[in-house]
Amino acid sequence: MANTSVTLTPAQIAALPPQEQAQHMRNLSPAQQQLVQQENQRNLVTANRRFMRNAIEHDAYMPVTGGSGSTAAYTAGSTLYFDFPKVPGYATAILISYTLSVTPASGTSATYALNAAAPWNIFNEVQVLYNGTQVRTHPYFLKVLDQLEGFMRPAQNAVLAGNADSTITGQINGSNPLTVGSANTWTGKMLLRLNALGPDTVPGILPISGVGNSPQLKLTCTPNFIGQDPLLNPISLSLAPVMQQPLQERLVQTSYSMMASHWITTRPYPLRGNMSPRCNTIGILRSLPLVPIPCSLKLSQQSSNTGMLSAS
Repeated sequence: MANTSVTLTPAQIAALPPQEQAQHMRNLSPAQQQLVQQENQRNLVTANRRFMRNAIEHDAYMPVTGGSGSTAAYTAGSTLYFDFPKVPGYATAILISYTLSVTPASGTSATYALNAAAPWNIFNEVQVLYNGTQVRTHPYFLKVLDQLEGFMRPAQNAVLAGNADSTITGQINGSNPLTVGSANTWTGKMLLRLNALGPDTVPGILPISGVGNSPQLKLTCTPNFIGQDPLLNPISLSLAPVMQQPLQERLVQTSYSMMASHWITTRPYPLRGNMSPRCNTIGILRSLPLVPIPCSLKLSQQSSNTGMLSAS
């Protein structure tokens, strides 16, 4: 009996009902099945990228877990929790704004200096929780992601060439003065990208429509502001005298909000296509012990044209 089956394209196979898809795929050879799967994956990534590029951008404040408002008091060694807002769409980034009052105590031969990772190390760890840990990293990694955006793109989008507006620079880039015996105001912002591969990729974005468990942001405040570790201590001290309360820190106003600007934060419509299994939500930030990284340790990451991430 002659084979009267009609040859369908991968797009036509994907449009069939599930039972007919399975039946048609069983009639294909293993090589043909692999080609169809590869083409479907490319179409899926293309559709998701198109959606992300055309999505409407919104921002929303993140309330304190179990409290009210979007601000929390900073205390050395404490852990701060914030809930994602419940709005229709998906979250792609979190903008953390901080304002601290830092007063180094004065004393004989007291010499203070900012460590290399300051002010990113005012938090020792940042986590995003959603049915487990989605992101767990040191905030300094956020600076690295900023610089990976491309040539002439420094951390926090600081202006390297041309005219810089002092007001905007003060709000976004912040400042970290360190005058002994005075209350120094540290201000700035940290951007945590959930889809760190790029603004048009879907791995890492989280649903925030309020159905099921809600994602949370967890910030671990550094327990020791003064120390020699560049990742764990914002300030180093040489020839330190005996001091009572050598440092005071206070969070005057801290607002944790969803990022606006060109980073899309919520999606008013469902994503096109099926995001599983290859485009599932994953934690894509590598977790390392919070200790100085030796020069001999090699870290690398690479991304493929399918929008997935591998690390070595």
